[in-house]
Amino acid sequence: MLVYNNKKLQNYKPFFSRYSVWFFIIIIFWGVLTTKSKFWAFWSPKVTTTMYVSSLNAQKNIQSPIGFLEDLFHFRTIRNEYYQLKTNQILNANNLYLQSVCVKPQLYNTIQANALISDIEGASGIFIINKGRADNVKVGMNITLDNSVLVGRVVEVFDNYAKVESLYSPNINISVINSISNEVALVKRDNKGFLKLTLFSDASKFKIGDPLVTSLDNKEFLRGLLVGQISNIVSQQSLNKPDIFIDPFFKLPYLNTVYIITTYP
Repeated sequence: MLVYNNKKLQNYKPFFSRYSVWFFIIIIFWGVLTTKSKFWAFWSPKVTTTMYVSSLNAQKNIQSPIGFLEDLFHFRTIRNEYYQLKTNQILNANNLYLQSVCVKPQLYNTIQANALISDIEGASGIFIINKGRADNVKVGMNITLDNSVLVGRVVEVFDNYAKVESLYSPNINISVINSISNEVALVKRDNKGFLKLTLFSDASKFKIGDPLVTSLDNKEFLRGLLVGQISNIVSQQSLNKPDIFIDPFFKLPYLNTVYIITTYP
């Protein structure tokens, strides 16, 4: 005959309902989610030979979530530093390339301005500068960087600010000349938004990397301003002339200080 101890049955608790079991389960998951290698190294027999190493690893395991939260709170700062570094790298690379082009800078009277707001969607290529009618800014004035790189031209002026149409505008139309071969062409944007060369006579006079500057044929832009370089040449079987793509020397998202040319030849 089997005899049951009623007191033991009444006091019996399932295995997973015990606090001690859940305590060790939480500890194990804590180690896995925070620092995998460090956590298991803490329990390794090789490490447990000294109490000092074990306690040090335990401190790292406890502090690792705190470090993660600190990185999370400082994410905005880290991201801003990354974009600033990226911007400096792009500007430095452009400056080195422009120095190698050896285009002599033109002497113009200029007004310094700051680019404030750009077209968020990038459809119009228009941005705002903090100079306007009070600073004698007029429609048609060319906008450049400090190294004679063409940015665009003023299209609308207000009392304290003005709108600038940049080279990223779909309406852009610039006559350029190849600084290497002296071949003339027209720069326009196609229906896909790519900046390309059109109306050129000899495609063999254009090579990847060739710098382009504004020519004398322009009605809206001064002569000798740096426009961009040839980034790609794609042959077309159905056409006699290839597609020649242009990469502007300035990048719209990285604009900061620009210069308004106030004198004309």
